[in-house]
Amino acid sequence: HWVHSPAGGGVLDATAYYARDYRTITSGIKDSLQVYNLDLQYALASRGRHRVVVGAGYRQNRDNFRGGFRTSFLDPASRATRLGNLFAQDEIRLRDDLILTLGLRLEHNSYTGLVYLPNARLAWRPSDHALIWGAVSRGVRTPSRFDRDLINPGLVAGGPDFTSETLVAYELGYRGQPAANLSLSVSAYYNVYDSLRTAEASIGTVFPLVIGNGMRGETYGVEAWAAWQVREGWRLSAGANLLRKDLSLDPASRDIFGVDFAGNDPDHQLSLRSHMSLTPAVDLDIDLRHVDRLKSPAVPAYTELGARLAWRVSDQVELAVIGENLLNDQHVEFVNGSVARREVPRAV
Repeated sequence: HWVHSPAGGGVLDATAYYARDYRTITSGIKDSLQVYNLDLQYALASRGRHRVVVGAGYRQNRDNFRGGFRTSFLDPASRATRLGNLFAQDEIRLRDDLILTLGLRLEHNSYTGLVYLPNARLAWRPSDHALIWGAVSRGVRTPSRFDRDLINPGLVAGGPDFTSETLVAYELGYRGQPAANLSLSVSAYYNVYDSLRTAEASIGTVFPLVIGNGMRGETYGVEAWAAWQVREGWRLSAGANLLRKDLSLDPASRDIFGVDFAGNDPDHQLSLRSHMSLTPAVDLDIDLRHVDRLKSPAVPAYTELGARLAWRVSDQVELAVIGENLLNDQHVEFVNGSVARREVPRAV
């Protein structure tokens, strides 16, 4: 990672890395991945009301995936994929309290070629303690090796025509400090998806399945959090996440799993945390959370409590008793049909 400030102003930032992963799975699958990555970003010196940032990036993935006996495999077993990008962003100060940010990112990948990712964001600061913002942006998930090249003889025949999943996101939010001891953030979103991943039945038969893009739809919801300094030494924070999904299959789709293939998510999640200093050396933290049920595979809703009592004996030593999932002996958080059912136990 290298940072340089040219004589003409601005900041040049360069990051490069190499990573290698290797793993063996009990079924006999062996997988290795090498990643070469370079990112460049140049924040130009401010000019009037404009702050411009430009940049570029390049990543190459080289993998080798060997299936075990009678397991899924990738065809070809080895492949090098590349992802390059160019981007530019201009932060425009329309007024002292109003900022418009416009950006465009161009990406080129080995599977679908060139994609464009624009975004626009408007932020208004009506006071020193409040910010209201809105944004519209486009995103994509480019195909992976498992979308295009996954083979399981007689069951899955890859997705040779799989294209990028796309998203247009609309966001509106508020963040502020309505009182000296209270902070609040609320954001609403509406996401429009297209070309979502499906498992399409073969024409004339069901198997082998072919990975396709036969789903579309919308999700919308609200995320909120608040922090309240009740008094000196006692702080409460709370959070809420509400999610609704309205997904459907294209009329021509032959998907066999339905919209459940797009994820199993709770409709709402709630949390409440308390941090209290009982004495200058003793802290008590309590964490209460509730997660709504999952629909498919079905998992009941659950509420759980965590607690931590800590004593700072000295600047070098702290003793603590920590309890996790104290309300139930054990509970289920998620079910994956391909692995054994696992319940999360109470722990101290």
